[in-house]
Amino acid sequence: EVKQGKPHPDVYLVSAGKLQADPKACIAFEDTPSGIRAALAAGMQVVGLATTHRREELQEFPLLDIIDDYEQIHAKGWIKGLL
Repeated sequence: EVKQGKPHPDVYLVSAGKLQADPKACIAFEDTPSGIRAALAAGMQVVGLATTHRREELQEFPLLDIIDDYEQIHAKGWIKGLL
């Protein structure tokens, strides 16, 4: 549904549009640098998943947090700043 894939923000912008959500009010979960770049370019907050890449590789990005898996989600703290 998009002309340009990651690291372009198109996939995130289309997704936010389908949800009728402002990208700034969205949190993306990404495990790759190109995905992180795409979500950030769309204006979203990003949580890095240290599954495909090590934490050290993801730390160069301005992320809300880095988690090892989805069991570590603590959304209450993350969404507080978005509301």
